[in-house]
Amino acid sequence: MQISSELLDSAADAVRAFHGADIGGLSHGRLLEAHDAAARARRAADVLLAALAAEVAQRSAAGSLARAEGFSSPQRLVASLTGGSLAEAHRLVDAGTLLLEQTPPPDAVVESAPDAVADEPARDLLPGDPVPGDATAQALRTGDIGVEAAALLRATITRVQAAVDAGLADPDAALVVERRLLGCARTLSLGQLRRACVRAEANASPAAWEQRERRQHQARCVSVGSDSDGMVVITARLDPPSAAPVIAWLDAQVRDAFQRRRDHDALDERTAGQIRADVLVALARHGLTCDTPTTGVATTVVVRMSLEQLRDANNTKSGIADCDTLTTPITAAAARLMAADAEAVPLVLGGVSEVLDIGRARRLFTRAQRLALVERDGGCAWCHAPPSYCDAHHIRWWTKDTGPTDLSNGVLLCVSCHHRLHDTGWDVQVKDGQVYFIPPITVDPTQTPRLGGRARLEPSAA
Repeated sequence: MQISSELLDSAADAVRAFHGADIGGLSHGRLLEAHDAAARARRAADVLLAALAAEVAQRSAAGSLARAEGFSSPQRLVASLTGGSLAEAHRLVDAGTLLLEQTPPPDAVVESAPDAVADEPARDLLPGDPVPGDATAQALRTGDIGVEAAALLRATITRVQAAVDAGLADPDAALVVERRLLGCARTLSLGQLRRACVRAEANASPAAWEQRERRQHQARCVSVGSDSDGMVVITARLDPPSAAPVIAWLDAQVRDAFQRRRDHDALDERTAGQIRADVLVALARHGLTCDTPTTGVATTVVVRMSLEQLRDANNTKSGIADCDTLTTPITAAAARLMAADAEAVPLVLGGVSEVLDIGRARRLFTRAQRLALVERDGGCAWCHAPPSYCDAHHIRWWTKDTGPTDLSNGVLLCVSCHHRLHDTGWDVQVKDGQVYFIPPITVDPTQTPRLGGRARLEPSAA
């Protein structure tokens, strides 16, 4: 890869426009412009840094560069040179490897093809055909995405391509996933992008995802030890379906304790971690005797799948389901097993259901309505906190605006986002079954609606 100064020069010019400016005296708009310019400059520098890190890794593999410098791995050498963490060095090497592997001709232009390519018949690659990783490398090279996003996309594309090579996914699956995730990478935070990558990978190859679940289930373990202070240390690694009821139970107890603290001004100063520890001990004691009642806190694990997935035990084409307690998708087979074991409530989508829009007949949202809101919003529609952290809120208030208790007037929000929504002038709108957040004029003069809820994390939304 040849070093080019064009990207760095352009980014430097953008930052130079703010030379000598008093940051404290910048208007809101100029402050955000300066921040964007600085971010572009950092991304531009990271492109060069990633390419250099990958070259260090290649020379260390082919020869002994890292060892000659006194380091056990090229990543440790890179971390020493950058003054960053080992994890950051791994991401730099991964992103730089992508740049070195996918170096196009100087005048090459990578164009995004339509998603419909997934339905085209497979054929042998011809010279000039796009290769998985090309578009990501180009986006990194031009500064459209950062090193961490590029490393995450590269890892996802590599796993999807492995499923393709094993005959577990459509031939063009890696290309389709890459195109869709690139749109997400330009608009989502890294944490949100990671969730989108997981979902895209699962949907690209449910069969490979099922193999992953089996491997994870075999790797489950709980270890018990102690630290130097004599505290007992319990470490658990659980596959997502096994972890779902554990997370649901712990979250329910934390939420209940915090709710009682707010409602009754209870003298409970425990942290969330301390509450989890206490209820885990209480659960173990209960299991030893099984003759005492539980806390009475309602705990529900909901798995979501289509009617077709529920009926067809051999369905591997569209066999991906969701569990409200998990951020990771699960296979329909795992969802059916959880429901069969009476550990979960199966929410079958597309069938006959209760009447969900009840107008002004009652103030509080019903359990069925909440399940439907979770299906649409996925948790907090704004920050994507888990459903167990959220309440169903009226968009048009029940008393002040005489808002109905309908899905079109409901939204799931955590406590923090609920207050933030009212305190900062944002608005909420439900249109065509999707949640949109409307920024105030001070944030966006055009007040362009921004997609929220579960749909925002879907690669197809990009």
